[in-house]
Amino acid sequence: MGRSEFGIKSLILWAVLLSMTMLPFIGTLNDLMAKAASAVGLDTLIGRYIAPPMATAVAAILRYVFGVKATALGQSIYLLERHLPYKLLLDWNCVGWQSLLLLFVSLAAGLQGEYSRLSRLKCILLGVIGVALLNLLRIALDALLLDIYGPSIAIAFHDYATLPLTFLWLAAFWYISTNYILTPRDAERGVLNLRAIVDFLTGRRTLSIASMAIILLSTFLGGLGILSTKVSAEDDPTKLSFEWFPHAVTVCNITTNRVMTHPEYTDLNDTAYADAYSASGTGMVRIWEFYLYGPLEEDYTLQGILTYVIWLKGSVLLERSRLVFTIYDVDEDGDETEVRSDSIFVILTKSPARISLTVTQSSPYTFDEGHTIKLAIDLYVRAGRTYTLYYDAPTRWSYLQLPGIVVSENVLGLLLMAPIIPGLMRRRGERDEED
Repeated sequence: MGRSEFGIKSLILWAVLLSMTMLPFIGTLNDLMAKAASAVGLDTLIGRYIAPPMATAVAAILRYVFGVKATALGQSIYLLERHLPYKLLLDWNCVGWQSLLLLFVSLAAGLQGEYSRLSRLKCILLGVIGVALLNLLRIALDALLLDIYGPSIAIAFHDYATLPLTFLWLAAFWYISTNYILTPRDAERGVLNLRAIVDFLTGRRTLSIASMAIILLSTFLGGLGILSTKVSAEDDPTKLSFEWFPHAVTVCNITTNRVMTHPEYTDLNDTAYADAYSASGTGMVRIWEFYLYGPLEEDYTLQGILTYVIWLKGSVLLERSRLVFTIYDVDEDGDETEVRSDSIFVILTKSPARISLTVTQSSPYTFDEGHTIKLAIDLYVRAGRTYTLYYDAPTRWSYLQLPGIVVSENVLGLLLMAPIIPGLMRRRGERDEED
């Protein structure tokens, strides 16, 4: 093993160990920087203009590079290779703006000196393109881990692997820049002018490796942008629509007409189905029960934000009532385990009204493969009155929206080290040349 090869391996080991020692205070630093960025409106800017195209680009990479059936809607990426799709929410703080900040800090330090303007421009372009590709591939890799191993491994990857990967990319970028791209101002062999273009077209001048890399990577990003237009979803694939089946079906040993299906299997009717109940007494009554038309093809972990949306009306002008939504885990034999229960006070009218409740499942709960999900709806009723639930139509769309997986981004711990990385890589390259 040569000294150069040993130096590269020791550098990698050093980067990983250093990253691990920095983890205790990285979260605090990341939170402080995120609050500062949010205070100046960066969260709105990124969430509106950057996160959505990044989500579609990652979905395109997953579909056309890795062969994973994926789609995107807004800031979310959906993995559809299951009966119940995974949703990967690309929050504004997860797109990798921290990596771009690290790059700019290191560029401010690394481009000091008598370098030619053209070589500096190449260095900056390659760095920006590299940051974009790094974050797209990082999120795509996290999505692949989510698809194969589930949320725990995917979240652990972002919590513990993002920092070393970012450090190694920044170190590799500056090693290449200081040894192969940046040239002294007096050593510049020509500038980008009409004569240089003519020489290139007539075969008298060849492109440098840096220029070719920039052109190829830019072409890849351009092609990715074109493919991104083909992976956009029309609606959220994790919304489980309520449907009425005229012919009862059996789900996990239970026969029912009321089911939940996600949009790939949903066929909404032009007219909503009116599911009415006439009360014979007063009090809380369990009226409607919906089962995921499964069973689940693999384990599903419930954690994060979920939303209940229903269209409901009463038979009097104004009536105060209380709704209770309860989610159950139903096994193959039909036995139930309560997962969570949420309630909301409502005012019912004689016209259907949209009722929405958003809650958070803080602790993870896993539904095993072969099980199904049941949603029960209880309502406080009064004797002699009729209550009607509407669903299965675009204008009366009742559904249960399940939570997604939120990726994290913790690389700001490198902020203080960014200025010294260019010098470190330059000295390492000089030692390799001497060896």
